[in-house]
Amino acid sequence: MRTVTEKVVASREPATVTINLHALPKHEKDALCRSIFRLTANVFDDPNAAAEFKKWQKERREKAARKEGHKCESCSAPLHGTT
Repeated sequence: MRTVTEKVVASREPATVTINLHALPKHEKDALCRSIFRLTANVFDDPNAAAEFKKWQKERREKAARKEGHKCESCSAPLHGTT
């Protein structure tokens, strides 16, 4: 039986974590992607997180619209297909 040693990381800023995907075997990449997808989906199960995301999304669209100087009536984003 193989013994697995757990490593505990008390705290790390996301900007300091680097994963070299080219060094990982395909099955490890797949497992990592499945984990990240599940975690992301779980965040949006929280009504507060979903509301915070919608607020951020709206602010981002409004900021882009102000930068471009015009808005699309349906989504408040810059007009689609214009330069």
